[in-house]
Amino acid sequence: MTTELDRDDFGRITHDPATGRLELEWFESTANMTDQDFRRSLDRLAELAEEHRPRHVVIDVTLFGFAPGPDTAHWREETIIPRYNDAGIEKFGFVMPPGSPPSGEPVPEPGADFPTGWFASRAALEAWLKQP
Repeated sequence: MTTELDRDDFGRITHDPATGRLELEWFESTANMTDQDFRRSLDRLAELAEEHRPRHVVIDVTLFGFAPGPDTAHWREETIIPRYNDAGIEKFGFVMPPGSPPSGEPVPEPGADFPTGWFASRAALEAWLKQP
């Protein structure tokens, strides 16, 4: 059974212990968020990953409208990715907006102990998560 763990103006985080999944669904309102809002959301996702220790983390960016600042990727790599590693995440996937090009084979991001994939459909993501 999926449980909503957190919600704010920009998205919601759910947890499904049966599938071992933590998911962040971004809302259209992300078009109005700041770097501070974005970082706060990722910090909360990492906190919940540490608490619930899911096998998989999914971020649905189909409605995502925020453009992160130039140092945000480095901040995520240095601050958030190690926390995901510590939480024991096995797979990390993004559901991209319709019409997004395929991203190729999932591979670990810099500093990550797990592969990350970007998927053009929820069905493709689900198929990947079911693979051993």
